[in-house]
Amino acid sequence: IEWSGGPYKIFTFMKMIGQKSIEKAARLYSSHIKHLSNIGMAVNESLNLKKILTHALKKIRIPVKAEGGIIYLLNEETKRFLPVAHQGISKRLIKEMSGFRMGEGLSGYIARSGKVLILPDIKADSRNISPSFITENWHSYIGVPVKCKERVTGIIVLISRQKNYFRPENTVFLQYAGTQ
Repeated sequence: IEWSGGPYKIFTFMKMIGQKSIEKAARLYSSHIKHLSNIGMAVNESLNLKKILTHALKKIRIPVKAEGGIIYLLNEETKRFLPVAHQGISKRLIKEMSGFRMGEGLSGYIARSGKVLILPDIKADSRNISPSFITENWHSYIGVPVKCKERVTGIIVLISRQKNYFRPENTVFLQYAGTQ
C-alpha cells in the first residue's frame, strides 16, 4: 500500500482485493506471530538441544497441521545432516533419511540450494531417494533451510499423507520458525 496516495488509494486497494481477503490474511499473520512466539519461548526453556528442537517441532507442526516432521542439523565434522528431532515418522523412514549430504535427496537439494521446496506429491519427484515415503503412503512435502549467517546449518521438513497439502503461506511461517 502506498501511504502517500492517501485514503482513496487504500480504499481502492481494499476494494480490489476484497475485505475478506484482508481479514483472512490478518488472521493468518496473527496466528503465525502467536505460534512463532510459542516457538521462541520453547527454545528458551531448556539447555538440552534435543529437547528444545523436539518441543519446537511440535510447535511448528500445530499451525500447519502436518502429520509428520523432522529437523536435521549439519554435523560439521562429517558434513552430513542428521535428524535431531522427529514426530509422526517411522523409525525406518528416519533411518533412510539420516546422514545425507548436500545435494543428496530432497533435503539435500534444499541444503545445497538454500531454497524452500514444496512438493504436492513426493512420488512424482525423481530426487526422492527414500522408498519408505512411497510404501508408507506419504505424499506432500515441504522443506525449508535453517540458516545461520547465510549458511545452511539445518533443514525443517514437514510431510502429509494428503496430496497438495502444503501451501505457499506455510513457507513464510516455516522460514520464520527456522530463524528462531
